[in-house]
Amino acid sequence: MRNRFQLARRTAAAVAGVALALTAAGALQASAAPAPHAGDTARPAPVTHPAPPTHPAPPTHPTHPAPPTHPGHGRPAPAPSITISADRTIVKSGGTVTFTGTTTGIADSTKVTVQSLEHGNWVNYAAWTTTSSDSYSVSVESTHIGVNTFRVATPATASSSVTVNVHN
Repeated sequence: MRNRFQLARRTAAAVAGVALALTAAGALQASAAPAPHAGDTARPAPVTHPAPPTHPAPPTHPTHPAPPTHPGHGRPAPAPSITISADRTIVKSGGTVTFTGTTTGIADSTKVTVQSLEHGNWVNYAAWTTTSSDSYSVSVESTHIGVNTFRVATPATASSSVTVNVHN
């Protein structure tokens, strides 16, 4: 008798589960859009989604402008820089010293001025040239006897310094 009771109970549970599943499937099918039939020309309405929120561009700081870009590349242009080297570091008074170097981030035909350090101040020397293909070369006649300190400068930057010892 006990086995019959358990069998009846299990059967009732199984029937109830199937009925519940069929009811749920029917409800889902009823809420679904009808399937198109051959020959139907109506199309379902397009689904629209709200536009994503827009964020304002970050403010630019008036004292920190955006860095210049390298022409045609969209990358920031390199910081202007210039190097210097002397073809000799010891020269007789009235002798010629040639300074050469390379430039980065400085346009061709930019004026390069030789400067000498006099009493703690950089003073333009009477010699200059212009850049060409990221380099320059300029010669000076040095007549000031002793250790002379030179550098080159453009409107945007200046090089490190080199010393030339001028003697009699």
